[in-house]
Amino acid sequence: MAESGLAMIEHLWSVLCSRILTDEKTRNISLIDIVGQVSVTSELPKEGETSILTIPLVLASMWRRSDLNIPTQGEFQIILTDPKGKELARGEMLIDLTQKHLRARTMCNFNGIPVTEAGTYRFGIHFRVSTEDEWRYASSVPLEVSFSGEPNEGE
Repeated sequence: MAESGLAMIEHLWSVLCSRILTDEKTRNISLIDIVGQVSVTSELPKEGETSILTIPLVLASMWRRSDLNIPTQGEFQIILTDPKGKELARGEMLIDLTQKHLRARTMCNFNGIPVTEAGTYRFGIHFRVSTEDEWRYASSVPLEVSFSGEPNEGE
């Protein structure tokens, strides 16, 4: 939704997958192996500790500007939280809608993510048009992580 005639950015969708293929002729993308759940064959991290889950992930998002006649850009922020809501990682990236295109795709690559326990992790997606603006919530992409290894001693 636009505010006072200013150019606005809309979040259309975000998907977590293992890789993306781009058709050279059409520039269409194929999301390969959409990821919603990961089963880890190692032990749970000990209470209060963080392990790194080494898995290739791509968080693909589609953005749109509300008015084709008003070029705009902004930025988005991804905040990874564990099942208890603890922030584990944060990153920012540019959304460039300054060309003659109505939509733009962003792709954030991860070689691994920090994990603290089994449960639902969330990639929270927020955006803003200007650095003076407040971050706006756009979406949350869940990732279910389970451990099939034996529990650690002393827990």
